[in-house]
Amino acid sequence: MVDWHLAGEQGLDWVRRVRTTPEFTTLVVLMRSGALSDEQVRDAYLAGASAVLIKPMTLPDLDAQLTALVAFYHHTASRLTA
Repeated sequence: MVDWHLAGEQGLDWVRRVRTTPEFTTLVVLMRSGALSDEQVRDAYLAGASAVLIKPMTLPDLDAQLTALVAFYHHTASRLTA
């Protein structure tokens, strides 16, 4: 999970760099920020983000986001490996 705004570099640049590293091409990369425009969300996916999350305000909200994301990936993986 990487934040859009990192100290020293932008999260988007980090995602691009990770995606050019052969060992990390299948790594699930979650990009998050407090608020993103549609264009920023698109840029995150084009850079190689696996999912883009808007930062929740509460821990239960984060739990709900991650639970839904894990369920999605399990569902997708089970379809691809069946």
